[in-house]
Parts: sequence; structure tokens; C-alpha cells
Amino acid sequence: MKNMIFISIFCVYLMFSSCQPGIDYEAEAKAIKEVIMHETNSFSAQDFPSVAASFVRDSTTIRMSTGAGGHNVWVGWDQKLEPYFKMSAEADWSDYEILDRKWGNWKIKVYPESAWAVYNQFTDYSYQGEEGKSKTCEVRFLEKEGGKWRIVLLHWIDLVSFEEAKAAAEEQ
Repeated sequence: MKNMIFISIFCVYLMFSSCQPGIDYEAEAKAIKEVIMHETNSFSAQDFPSVAASFVRDSTTIRMSTGAGGHNVWVGWDQKLEPYFKMSAEADWSDYEILDRKWGNWKIKVYPESAWAVYNQFTDYSYQGEEGKSKTCEVRFLEKEGGKWRIVLLHWIDLVSFEEAKAAAEEQ
């Protein structure tokens, strides 16, 4: 009899614990990609309010860039990132034009209130009339705020500068 009660309680427990709402990974990954692409396009359009809306705006927010210019880190929304993004939005980018941009090689891991994404971004652009190509590897950590995904860490890695350095080293 005790075994039957235990089994019954255990079955009820399993029934209710399996009714917990799961994560719709496909929908969450789609929403994460949309936030990332929106942030990138907003940055290129120098739309500061849209860029700001894409980020967690607190002291833990981080932006890193790695490439030919070295490795740079900005930590904290109020102290570093907000001024950086405002300066970028107010800069004269009239010599720079995005011709085409694509994203690929997405790897996304979703947790209930956080996620990470690693992907490549390929951009064709024109700068002072000269066409060029950019290839980056990008990393984003995101958190949910009010049910919406927001970027808390952005790492932008310029692969072109590394590929050029490797080719130059191989020529020697």
C-alpha cells in the first residue's frame, strides 16, 4: 500500500513538473537574431535611440573590439558606452556607405533569461569612393528585460586584419 501511495505521488509530481512551459528555442533564436541585426543596422544608420534600446543599460554592459587597431574594451553604460554610441551617432560618416550586409554561421544557446550568440557578419561598403569588404566574428551575450532580449556584451572581431597579417607572414 505504501508503495502504491509513493508511486501515485511520484506520478502526480511528474505530471505537474512536466507541465512547466518550455523554451521555444526557434522563436527565441529568431528574436535574438532580430535584436542583433537591428542593433547593427541602427548603429550604421547612426540611430542612437534604437542602439540604446538594444542594450542592457547598466554598469555590467560591455563592448569589445579586436582588430588591426588593437583590443579595446568599454565597460558600463553610463560611463563608457552611452558616450561612445552618442559620439558615433553624431560623427560625420558621409564618406562611408553600407552597400550590402549579411550574417551567417549562427551559433545560439538560449537559457530562460539569458542567451549567447556567435556568428559572422559580411559587409560590403564604400569609403571615400573606394569599395571594401569587412568580415567579422561577433559574440553577443543577451539578457531578457521585461520579456525582451537586450545585449549585455558585444565583442566585434575584425577577421580581415588577421587574415591580412597571416597572408603577409606567409609571404615572408
